[in-house]
Amino acid sequence: MSIQPSPAHGAPDMSLAKVIPLPGVELVPLAKEPAPAFNVGEAADVEGLRVTLSNAHQVKDSCQNFLCADVAYDNQSSEQRSFNPLSWEVQGGDSVITMSTLRFGGIDKSLKSGALDTGGKVAGEVCWTLPKAGEIKMIWTESLGSSTKVNWVARL
Repeated sequence: MSIQPSPAHGAPDMSLAKVIPLPGVELVPLAKEPAPAFNVGEAADVEGLRVTLSNAHQVKDSCQNFLCADVAYDNQSSEQRSFNPLSWEVQGGDSVITMSTLRFGGIDKSLKSGALDTGGKVAGEVCWTLPKAGEIKMIWTESLGSSTKVNWVARL
């Protein structure tokens, strides 16, 4: 993002953009590693939480086309873990990333949100408005604000 001067206010005050180190705190740049990529049907193990995306398919529901997939969670960790359909995004062939959406015709099979205790399992369907054709990435983020992401890749 670039900061542009506003014609009405002149140049922006760049003093607000300075980083002021706190005593005893070391600033470390965040490493941006690519998210691991899996094929549809494969399970990702994220610290004991097995997440599987399978059965990616197109669905026409009323007037709209969707890409839907079955997702399953199996918590083998020693901690309670959350699940949520809003943790899922899709990146289409045009590199546009969109969040999951509710498909009214499939509401009974949709992934709900909640928590899994150790040994808990849950499954459901996640859908997105049909993305542009090409390489498709279905992206799961562990939780809000988390940097843990996993991709499942397919062609549309």
